Amino acid sequence: MTPEQTLAGATTRRFAPAQINGAPVEPARTLANPTAEMAVLAGVLADPGVYDVVGRFLRPEHFHDAGHGAAYRTIAALLDAGKGANVATLQHAFAHEPAIAAIGGTGFLSRVAGMGPQDAAEDHAHAVLDAHLRRRTVQAAERAMARVYSTERIEAINRDLVAEAEGAAVSQDEAARDMQAVMPDVIARLERIAKGEVVAYPTGYRDIDAALNGGMEPGQFIVLGARPGMGKTALALGIAERMALAGLPVLYSSLEMGDTELALRLLARRLDASPAALKKRSFLTPDTLARVSARTGDLAALPLVIDQKPAVSLTEIRMQARAVRKRFGRLGAIIVDHLGLVSAPRDIERRGLYEKTTAISNGLKATAKDMGCPVLALCQLNREVEKREDKRPLRSDLRDSGSIEQDADVIALLYRQDYYDTRNGTRYAGPDMDAAEAKREVTELHIAKHRDGALATINLRFVERSAWFYGATEDLR
Repeated sequence: MTPEQTLAGATTRRFAPAQINGAPVEPARTLANPTAEMAVLAGVLADPGVYDVVGRFLRPEHFHDAGHGAAYRTIAALLDAGKGANVATLQHAFAHEPAIAAIGGTGFLSRVAGMGPQDAAEDHAHAVLDAHLRRRTVQAAERAMARVYSTERIEAINRDLVAEAEGAAVSQDEAARDMQAVMPDVIARLERIAKGEVVAYPTGYRDIDAALNGGMEPGQFIVLGARPGMGKTALALGIAERMALAGLPVLYSSLEMGDTELALRLLARRLDASPAALKKRSFLTPDTLARVSARTGDLAALPLVIDQKPAVSLTEIRMQARAVRKRFGRLGAIIVDHLGLVSAPRDIERRGLYEKTTAISNGLKATAKDMGCPVLALCQLNREVEKREDKRPLRSDLRDSGSIEQDADVIALLYRQDYYDTRNGTRYAGPDMDAAEAKREVTELHIAKHRDGALATINLRFVERSAWFYGATEDLR
């Protein structure tokens, strides 16, 4: 039998349907996803902000349907040019583009527009990309199969097969860029800095911002670690409030405390009272209630959104973030309180705590990059801190710290000596109470990892009566 005859026989076997657990897998389920393609088109047409996200990795050629790809290319061209993409601006292009005309032209446009906003448009975009990569993999395998029955040296075939398989697994946007492609981004960034434009989002705490080169940068994954009771939530809520006061919308995903409780903390700070006092009838006099009423208007106007669902997943965090960005037009930060309570898919949960923490850490880092904003995640430290004489925390004290240490761009660790003095009964009670009070308020924030800057120790003031953090030299009013 000649190689050609052998190949001909192999061709019929090559297209036998794939099976999973004995059940045939329809090619359309893995190699094309028209439903996802339509959902992406509807998403970018209804909300240009969706294109800001999916446009980073999804290209027209990734669509299996040529008409869908042409529609995506047409919408993207308008959005990239800073123009609106809607039924009015797209009618002419959809009517005269042959590939789009073949699937209905303006009628197709009406159907897509009628689908409206798509909450999971980013997930659908990844499904479109996944199908594209599978098609590339199939094509590479078919070429390899044809060459196996040729007279080529098997070493060369195997080498090229590996190269093709690796190439098929990398999307265009994920591929490495050479310096010619990277340098325009570098120059644009330097020009923005030279003009005094903000390239980082200030936390509102002057010393923290100075240590972080101006604040938290878009795409950064920042971890705030501490033992329970040190004030992680208080500092994170302070950052959220200050960013919101500066006009930067913030999504605060609270997996422990409810939105009412967090709002009470914000209100207590404004009243110079403790959150516990606001829950006492004796404190809520007519005068106090009048002050409360005067402060709630300011709070209600803040672009601060609190998601209080317990055991929220990464997908739900991303969906909420997209909703906040759509509502306000941009997103200053995502704060997750805390990392250990984010839920993972069931199969990952079964593998153990380390695997779960790794998946959540990786996912939060990816979320920061995909959403184009900083993600600040709170994380508890393990009990090894308590066994040391000097209880100042270390990076290695992060629970299941391997993946977190690797993924985080910045790791900040809180330490309050007064926390241990109070617990051990060694608080100072001498004659100079003012000095003692000032000393008790000192909290150390250790920048233990900074991928783009120096390590540092920052002093903050923790005012116990309102459970709130201030800058070391900041006026408390």
